[in-house]
Amino acid sequence: MGSRICLLVRPIDTAAMGDEVDLEDLLSVLSPEEVAALVDEMAADPDDKHMPASVRTAYRCEKEPTGELNRDSLINCINEIALNTPDKEEKVKYEPGVKRGKTFTP
Repeated sequence: MGSRICLLVRPIDTAAMGDEVDLEDLLSVLSPEEVAALVDEMAADPDDKHMPASVRTAYRCEKEPTGELNRDSLINCINEIALNTPDKEEKVKYEPGVKRGKTFTP
């Protein structure tokens, strides 16, 4: 863990903090951008079971929340898109009783 802290953007004066350095004091000195960069650096190991699953991925959503989830509105929108999207032309026309593609044999 100590080797990752050296990747910070700016140096922190630890001489004024005494012999024992508190991790909370170090983190309180950092800006939000530096904390985000430190978290992203820690997320480099996706197999670290000590980190929460939400931190182990490098993906960070920067969008603002759009509001409450309205399930009925979402389902209606999906159904409307499905009904208005034209069907794709089949490459092999359907014929009753004729198998298309490979058949599964266990």
